[in-house]
Amino acid sequence: MSTKSQITTELSDSISNVLGKNVKILYKSLIRMESRGDKVDNRVLVVTAFRIFITTTKVPTRVDNGFHLMEIEALESKKANHLSITLIHEHKPVSILIGEEGSPDGVINAIHALAAAFDDLFPNVAMEDIISKVNLPFQIQPVSGTRKHSTCGDFSNQYAAMCDLCQTPFRAEVAWDIDTIYLAHDIRMLHLKDFDHLDQRDLIPLLIALQHNTWFEGVCGDGVRVGGEAWEALSRVVRCAAPPPQRLSWRAAALRHDHAARLGHALARARTPPAMHTVDFSQNHIEDKGAMSILTGLANNPDGLRHIALSQCGITGKTVSHLAAILNDTPCHLNTLSHLDLSNNNLKDDVHNLYNFLAQPNVLTHLNLTNTETTLENMWGALLRGCAARLSSLLVGRNPWSTARRPRDPPPSFRQFFTACLALADLDFSYCKMPPDVLKSLLLGLACNESAAGVKLCLSGVLASAQAAHVLESCIHGVRCLQSLDLSDNSMEYELSGIVRAIGKNHSITHLSLSRLTGKRSYAPPLIQGLVHVLQEPDTALTSLDLSDCKLKGDLYGLLNALGGARRLRSLDVGGNVAGDAGARLLAKALQCNCTLHTLHIDRNAFSLQGLTDIATALRRSVSVRRVEFPGCDAAAGGRGASERVATLWRDLHERYIYNYTM
Repeated sequence: MSTKSQITTELSDSISNVLGKNVKILYKSLIRMESRGDKVDNRVLVVTAFRIFITTTKVPTRVDNGFHLMEIEALESKKANHLSITLIHEHKPVSILIGEEGSPDGVINAIHALAAAFDDLFPNVAMEDIISKVNLPFQIQPVSGTRKHSTCGDFSNQYAAMCDLCQTPFRAEVAWDIDTIYLAHDIRMLHLKDFDHLDQRDLIPLLIALQHNTWFEGVCGDGVRVGGEAWEALSRVVRCAAPPPQRLSWRAAALRHDHAARLGHALARARTPPAMHTVDFSQNHIEDKGAMSILTGLANNPDGLRHIALSQCGITGKTVSHLAAILNDTPCHLNTLSHLDLSNNNLKDDVHNLYNFLAQPNVLTHLNLTNTETTLENMWGALLRGCAARLSSLLVGRNPWSTARRPRDPPPSFRQFFTACLALADLDFSYCKMPPDVLKSLLLGLACNESAAGVKLCLSGVLASAQAAHVLESCIHGVRCLQSLDLSDNSMEYELSGIVRAIGKNHSITHLSLSRLTGKRSYAPPLIQGLVHVLQEPDTALTSLDLSDCKLKGDLYGLLNALGGARRLRSLDVGGNVAGDAGARLLAKALQCNCTLHTLHIDRNAFSLQGLTDIATALRRSVSVRRVEFPGCDAAAGGRGASERVATLWRDLHERYIYNYTM
């Protein structure tokens, strides 16, 4: 008689009653368990969707032992009808005998039942990849489970299983969000910010559910502060997951070096070689100790690293040297690393080993060394040799050009790089205080570049002298690869009117930013006159202008009055200029004449309720404006004591904005 047939109907019903009617039983079989001495006790092995139970054979039955599928650490069979199950955090394994002595059929059936349960829980993941140690005298054949899997790699069922493991409530809203929103948008990163309204304990099963999920590629915990248990759950996923996670982003989450060290330790002890190629721990003070631990754990990725962001992490040149050693020792990184962000760390000049990596032909497309105290004149030879072909974004703002008291001429490689770079699209030299000769070399190099196009150049706070302004005025018209130029935070006294007229002769620059200009107001009228001249030229290329936060007051009127004749302008930001109601009237008239303006920003101009009403009326008549930033600051200041009028104004402007925004 088979073991299965010895389970009577009465015993079977009793097992169902004790486990609960909602528990789906996948398999049950009579077993024998060794107890004291040579004594053997009869028991029933029951495999359910999430758990394994061992019950007594007497009716009414009771549960003798029970454990979750995810608590199984090892499966071993020392003889034909013997099965040993080792559990995590348990020293003594569960040792059972199944079937007739000398026959492996009982063990094979039990193992196949377990394999089917794991397949139900983790489709397309072999049981051997889930359980750390499987030592059986026979080969486990691929087994299909019994249930139909849901979306996103069956995440909802896995989440339910981990709630059962952690003894936390199953949150239906979590499952709905994943099955509906994530699926609809093909989101492959689990964003914990979507669920940070839950308790900390509720995040633990959510994280563990990623452990063997084939849909998600990683976790995004940006801005989410997690407790020790949740971070340990993440480390467990990194250490045990199959397939292993590929991306991890945890920006601005108040992580410390001990968090990073635990994660690095998990990466180093991962069951399979780490596949994580993208990490972002920016704005966390993990320091050298934490950053080096993570980088050491990532070093063994056989497929290479792609994206590393350690901005504002409190690291020094020690971490950069460690990173450079990893990159230089493993050639595959030359063909994979595309994004490197080390900004806002005090690296000083301890980056020479990094230059050795940059000097080799690589695929780097994004390099951010902003505010790192790195001397700029030393890097161009390396960039020219290794990065000219692919680098599209180079951000080096807030760094000194030279440590010498008397700046030397820029090295030839500086100009040569900007002539030779093929894919450059975003270039930031803001607040670098470049000497005039360096600025001239930069502009002439870009002017000779026949490959790059659509470049965005940021020179905020760069014009430190009239000589530098003269260089810009003389050279800018010939730099045809530029699409956007940012001259914000410079002084109007440095002949900005002449620079603006020179920009007007450049038929590739479509966006100009002059926000936060400083200096005496006597320099403003020539500047506004120059802008009006450029905007009203029939062949001007300028379609977007940012003149925000300059506090121009009445000097802005000339520009507002000329908007009606600006036939190419599509986007205008004049917020923060304290133009008053006179400016509001001029703007209202211009909006009714202009046929091209699409986007408008006007807040912080000291518009009263009457001024805002004039603008609201003009917007209703405008044929082109599609997007308006609601002037909340001015509406709040002008609406004191007139709440009903403010409500009406809000409705007029807001409905106009919503209607046009959705057209």
